[in-house]
Amino acid sequence: MKKVNGSPLGVSFHIADSVKEKKSFQIKSEQDFILFGREFSNSFLKPSADREIIWFAQDGDCILKEQIPLRVFTSEESTDFSFLLKSVSYLSGAATLVRCYVENAGDMTIVGSISKQTPFPDWEKQAVYMGGGVTDFSCVSCSSEKNFSSLVKKNPSAIALDVSGFSESNCITYLKEIPKEIKRGICGPILPEDVIKFLSYPLDFIMPSFLLGDFPSVKMIVSED
Repeated sequence: MKKVNGSPLGVSFHIADSVKEKKSFQIKSEQDFILFGREFSNSFLKPSADREIIWFAQDGDCILKEQIPLRVFTSEESTDFSFLLKSVSYLSGAATLVRCYVENAGDMTIVGSISKQTPFPDWEKQAVYMGGGVTDFSCVSCSSEKNFSSLVKKNPSAIALDVSGFSESNCITYLKEIPKEIKRGICGPILPEDVIKFLSYPLDFIMPSFLLGDFPSVKMIVSED
């Protein structure tokens, strides 16, 4: 992970006179996380004389526990302030979760399949990329041994075996039967810590069902200076 060093976070800044009389809120977390949401927030929040946001880090930076990636100067905790916190905590949560998978995956690709029904699918896709995964990936899933042969005959670009429908030994056996010109993977309820046990499998990619959207948010702590 790219870590931000220095005090605070290696960035010097100037506070304009126009915001010195406003309340100052610092935002941090009790966990390490990958920051994502700065550009998103800048795109959706219109400039306001009642609010000033000071960022100390860039999207993609690893923010360590208790470090302060941003500070907000505002006259009150407004709807905009709430939107900022929710968007940064959610998108950062997505990028952080993907990074947890990637760090355990070795040379395997981590695939996130984002639903178009999510509120901001394009930004969620960017969060997956920020975490080190991919989203634009053509693949068919195989839920059981019964439909394996028919799927292989269709010669797709990639096949993912659902770990819920295959035993460990059968999963390895069927993966080896997939022709080399077809990318081989697994999908299903696979946790980040589970990835390590699949490193010995003949795999090109892993598509965890937890990377379909509705990501867990990073819990942000807001405190007034």
